[in-house]
Order: sequence, then C-alpha cells, then structure tokens
Amino acid sequence: MRRRAFTLIELLVVIAIIAILAAILFPVFAKAREKARAASCLSNLKQCGLGFAMYTQDYDETCCPLATSDPSPANAILNYGDTWWPDLLQPYIKNRQIFLCPSTKGNPVSIALSHPNIGVWHGGGPSLAAFTEPSNTVVMGDAALIGNPTLGPDQWTPADNGQPVFRCPNNTPWWDSNPCRLYNRHMEMCNVAFADGHAKAMKTSAIGFQYPQGDARALWDM
Repeated sequence: MRRRAFTLIELLVVIAIIAILAAILFPVFAKAREKARAASCLSNLKQCGLGFAMYTQDYDETCCPLATSDPSPANAILNYGDTWWPDLLQPYIKNRQIFLCPSTKGNPVSIALSHPNIGVWHGGGPSLAAFTEPSNTVVMGDAALIGNPTLGPDQWTPADNGQPVFRCPNNTPWWDSNPCRLYNRHMEMCNVAFADGHAKAMKTSAIGFQYPQGDARALWDM
C-alpha cells in the first residue's frame, strides 16, 4: 500500500493559515491583557482616592501635601529625603503596590498627585472647602515625564516609567522645564481620581490642561 504524505504546497498553506490566525489573535490577546491592567490601575486609583479623602477628614479637611519636610520614614515607598504623599497615605491604604500602575515597570510609584494647587510642596494642602466642585476636580492619575510636551494632550507620550507628581499649567516654570503630566496610558485613555474619591478613565484632553486656570473645562483647577 502506498503511503500518502503532505506535499510541500499543503504544508505551506497550513503554515500560512496559522500565521494569519496568529496575526489576528495576538493583538486581541494583547488588548485583553491591557484592558485587565487598566481595570487594575483604575481600582488602585479608586483606593488612592479614598485614602486621600480619609486623610482630609483626619486633618480637619486639609488635603494631603505633595511632600513634607520630615525625613523619609524607615522603609519609605519614596526614599527621596522628604516624606512624600504615598507614605503619608500609607496608614489609610496599607498597600505599597497600589501606587504602581501594572502597565509600568521599574518605578515604585507611577500614580501621581496634582501639584501645586492640591499637592503642596512642604506645606499643608488646601482645605476641602476651597474646592468648588470636588466631583469634577482631578487630584491623581497616570503620569510620566512627557517626551513631546509641545503637542496636544492626547498626543503626549512618556519618556519614563512614571512619576509621583503631575504638574498643572500654573506650575511655572516647571510646567515647561520638567513636564511631568498625565497622559493616555491605557488604550488612549487616562485613569484619574477625583477629590470626592471616585475614579474613572477619560481622555487627557478632557482634563483640560490646554485651558487656563479659572476655565470651567480645566478639571485640574480647584
């Protein structure tokens, strides 16, 4: 009896079909993984926002500062010499990993606090009463040092793996010289937390960095 084997053409056709299926499915799998990371990051921001809200209640409705002049505590999350906001919120959150977005690597913190309006450097933050619309004021979000800051907000791309601070347009001259900003980290969306404790994903352009202080569309402004 004659044995029938696959011809070279048949093998090439099978390989081509497998390659086409892989080209179709791999991006789908990558998108699904990134969607899961985005959901995890949003959950982290929700917890950070609630920790921020609890801090204000314990400190007579005074917001958590960006950093205090106190020396970094033992085993600090950010050992930069001062005590930064992740360590100030740690008693309320009790989780060191929650400040790191799962889509980034290498940094202990890639979720950022607003500066200078809300996260004040070496001083008490503003009173919660100073917020005209807490539910529309962004206090935290996905941030990095931006490599192309002259482009529009939705075109900003990261030059590093994350920052613990995002600057607002009135933070001159550092807004231009050290462009640490929010950006669309997750499938063209940015995860943010608001002053009232809720969190959601939105376009960076919708936060309104392109608008001046006092503009109702500037959600970075108290």
